[in-house]
Amino acid sequence: MNQVDIKSKFEFFRKNNIVYLDNAATTQVPDVVVNAVDSILEYRGNPHRGAHLVAEKDEKLLDESRKNITSFINADASELVFTNNTTDSINLAVDLILPKIREGDEIIIPISEHHSNMLPFDKLIKVGAKIKTIGLNKDFIVDISNLKKKITKKTKIVSIGHISNVLGTLNPVEEIGNYLKKNFPEIIYLVDGAQAVAHIPVDVKKIKCDFYAFSGHKMYGPCGVGGLYFSKELFSLLKPLRAGGGTVKSVSLVDNKSYSDLIIDFEKNLSILEGGTPNTSNIVGLSKAVNFIRSVGFDEIEKHEKGLVSKLLGGLEKIKGIKIYGASKAEKGKSLVSFSVEDIPTAEVGEQLDKRKICRIYKKI
Repeated sequence: MNQVDIKSKFEFFRKNNIVYLDNAATTQVPDVVVNAVDSILEYRGNPHRGAHLVAEKDEKLLDESRKNITSFINADASELVFTNNTTDSINLAVDLILPKIREGDEIIIPISEHHSNMLPFDKLIKVGAKIKTIGLNKDFIVDISNLKKKITKKTKIVSIGHISNVLGTLNPVEEIGNYLKKNFPEIIYLVDGAQAVAHIPVDVKKIKCDFYAFSGHKMYGPCGVGGLYFSKELFSLLKPLRAGGGTVKSVSLVDNKSYSDLIIDFEKNLSILEGGTPNTSNIVGLSKAVNFIRSVGFDEIEKHEKGLVSKLLGGLEKIKGIKIYGASKAEKGKSLVSFSVEDIPTAEVGEQLDKRKICRIYKKI
């Protein structure tokens, strides 16, 4: 499938003559996803809560979508929690881990992490945990030798971005996962997959992570939906963080007295984390986005991205005053280039590009 064929599947590109380079923040949405979301909203029931045909229709679609999305990352359907996005997923993981953290415990993260893989750990710092950072090697990827040196008996969590949102580099998450599970199986291993799932095949079993977080809006899906892979090995952490409809087997009163005497029999699976009516339309849309990525194929995606990155780097290197951050070559998984222009504020560079109908991510470095 060539570039023209792919772009023809997006109404955004059919209607707008824009160079859209902001996919690291949010992708556009193909017709198949828009149509799927619309179809649910036009004929909507409440999954798992109604015994009528409309609710049953949505329940079936929801279950099929869960299986399809989990198969995309080689997980079991029982190992996925639907969330709002990657940030929500990581916060959820941290909330589940919190009771296991004691004063002096350590969390290790690389210096190149997204805020969403930094700030949620503040909850653990407030109970006495410490953040330790690891550096990058000469290729601007996580330095495994540095990680090995930083691990101690106090290390409780290692959290790493699969692909850096700053540098676009692919981190050796599988090698790290194998090392941790072999030598420190008690350490919880979390991977931020926000920048990876739309670009490279993801296999959580090979990575050997305990948690894997991702967002729909970075993989051609709707906003407001994401996922958290939750390994069965950590199901002992389950607790009712979002208690309500859909999280319990039964609720009753002791001798029919007062609300404070409720007897609650919570579910023993991940539904305990998905309280309330599910975001069915966007979940089904995310499943269709997964099918869209499959239809293009990761080989074609990698080929196209390498071509674009090589072209961009080649052009930037010819411009005086350009500084490139990170590896200055096209690599597997690399779909992002960070650069600045000497003596010109980043905002001004953005304004000039915007006047030429070029959309790109804007960050102060």
